[in-house]
Amino acid sequence: MSLRFQLDDSPSPRFEVGEGSVLLLRGWVLPPAGQRLRRLVVELGGQRQEFAPSRDLRLDVARVHGPRALDSGFFLPLTVLPRWIGQRLPLRLQALLSSGERHELLHREMDFVARPPASLTPEQTAQVLASRVVICMATRDPDLRLLRQQVESLRAQTVRDWTCLVQDDASCPDRFRGIQEICSTDPRFLLFRNDKNLGFYRNFAACLARVPHQVPFVALCDQDDRWHPDKLAACLDGFASGVELVYSDMRLTDATGRVLSSTFWTGRRNHPTDLAALLVSNTVTGAASVFRGSLLRTVLPFPPVVGRPFHDHWIACAALCTGRLGYIDRPLQDYTQHGSNVLGHQGVGAVGARRTLAELGRLAGLVLCPQRMPARLLQVLDTYYLGHRQLQLYRQTLRLRLPGAPADRLRALDLFEDRVASAFRLLVPVHAHMIRYGRTTDMAEFWLGLGLLSQRLVQPWLSALAHLSSLTQRGPS
Repeated sequence: MSLRFQLDDSPSPRFEVGEGSVLLLRGWVLPPAGQRLRRLVVELGGQRQEFAPSRDLRLDVARVHGPRALDSGFFLPLTVLPRWIGQRLPLRLQALLSSGERHELLHREMDFVARPPASLTPEQTAQVLASRVVICMATRDPDLRLLRQQVESLRAQTVRDWTCLVQDDASCPDRFRGIQEICSTDPRFLLFRNDKNLGFYRNFAACLARVPHQVPFVALCDQDDRWHPDKLAACLDGFASGVELVYSDMRLTDATGRVLSSTFWTGRRNHPTDLAALLVSNTVTGAASVFRGSLLRTVLPFPPVVGRPFHDHWIACAALCTGRLGYIDRPLQDYTQHGSNVLGHQGVGAVGARRTLAELGRLAGLVLCPQRMPARLLQVLDTYYLGHRQLQLYRQTLRLRLPGAPADRLRALDLFEDRVASAFRLLVPVHAHMIRYGRTTDMAEFWLGLGLLSQRLVQPWLSALAHLSSLTQRGPS
């Protein structure tokens, strides 16, 4: 049986570097029966790196190729340096097997670029650069009534020198024609459309990529809310020295405009100064945010996608690593709640010792109910593969772009090193910190730490099972 290999996402041959980026190689490799994967070797930018296999749990591959494929996955976040900009360099990925055989899995020429062109006409570029604020709105099959309401609320702003870039994520033709009609009411709206659906995270990244760094301020905007007339003015007034991002409270309404709550903080507490809490549980809503244009150098390009990342979470973490967050303690917009919200408002209670003990009791109770243990273990492992991994990419990207960040911010980022020590820090001192200060993280730090610890404890057993299965299947190739 020959070696099998697959990449989950093939890297683009034209890679944006910015101030430094992470190129993620993720997939699976299955050696011939009776052999084991010893090393993955990557050559990029004249550097050679060897990785012990991460042996990711791959149930999808095991369903096709049997138990020996359980630990066939790999996850390789490669650092891409600014000095490579303007160069074409080969990317090679090789697998080294226990027999000594070497298999080339990938060989591709990569062009490393500073930043793709903004795809604006000269007239559009002049308009954007003349604006004090650039508003970035992402759309996807919007309710046209709510979109019209949002556009009118932007036009009613007391701050007048703005341009709104509307990035449509391949809406259906009828909805897109409606977006065109609504945006044509004011020349300050510039409409763009993706050829294919990117998802909200990549769509906001595409919109922000059109904004020059020289623009003083950038505001994020959803398609279905309603801004209060002084929203931009109040946020701009909040930019004191060292403040990189300002956000406000929001009023919660339904699609008819009926007020559901006069504040966003119905079941959560704000924590604009605590990076560790912000990393594990975001409280900065993008639609309520305005940030300095200079922050784009840190924000773009966005880190690779693992699980379901959120653009506002990434931008807020980058802003707090760079400087401070400013908060305005009054609603400056109506946050519309309806069935099509990407996330919507979520209430989360404060972490407490009693709840922690209850969760530990439930976990201990699995010993008495072993038939429920596999399903619960998979849930815990998901917090590692989908949660901790994304935060690892945040950490790697921010450390690369902000080497001079304050020491306390770097310590918070290092909670997401892929090490067992990080698991114990999340489970004990960080969790105790959240309890002490009443952070409403929904115990996210506890589950992230438990997920990392579980991956490290369970994976060797899965590897042993996979190797045993491979030995039993060994036969003539």
